[in-house]
Amino acid sequence: MGNKSETQKSRDPLIEQLRSTIEQKGLSSERAAPFFEVNFRTLYRWLNYESAPTGLYRKAIRAGIRRIQKIK
Repeated sequence: MGNKSETQKSRDPLIEQLRSTIEQKGLSSERAAPFFEVNFRTLYRWLNYESAPTGLYRKAIRAGIRRIQKIK
């Protein structure tokens, strides 16, 4: 009873912005990961809520989103 289903997990607005930005630019996890200075598996875990970024990684995500948004 204490477990949340996948649809009930609270969504992190930063991760949702990350997901949206990657999708808008048509990038795979492998292509997007260097923008955040992580490997693709770490990015995959964040996007699938298997783990959550903290501290400096959240800052790196914000910077990476800005870099990706500049791609034409």
